[in-house]
Amino acid sequence: HFVVPTGAFGNAAGGLLAKRLGGAVGRIVCATNSNDVVHRTISRGDMSMRANQQTVSPAMDIQFAYNVERLLYFCSGGDATAVAALMATLEADRAVALPPPLLHAVQDTFVSCAVSDAQTLQTMREVWAADGYALDPHSAIGVHALRTTPRTEPTLWIR
Repeated sequence: HFVVPTGAFGNAAGGLLAKRLGGAVGRIVCATNSNDVVHRTISRGDMSMRANQQTVSPAMDIQFAYNVERLLYFCSGGDATAVAALMATLEADRAVALPPPLLHAVQDTFVSCAVSDAQTLQTMREVWAADGYALDPHSAIGVHALRTTPRTEPTLWIR
């Protein structure tokens, strides 16, 4: 299992490909900030673009995770026509809901977590106090997700 701090979903998409190629990849936890299109897509099937918010984790300050299109392609079984229709609706309406079968296919591999600036900064303080290790905000989002996302398997944080 992996926790991936993500904005554009690139590393998480790579994790899905590794899993499909037979890699030892279980669940992938996608951790993002309050610009949470990845979280909303994975948790509710809500691909809607909202106003971008400035955060303490600027590499994640996006509202369109362009690599999600790859996720949809692979999770739809390679149905390029269906994915093209979803993306066209998203472009025209700035919002689209994933059909339930596609959302369930996404959720077979992915879990997500949206982390606020306050939670990010608190995680940075806690790790510094406990370990004397200065996390950057993006890594702190991943650590917060690691600590708070329900899971049944043991997880090891390697720094």
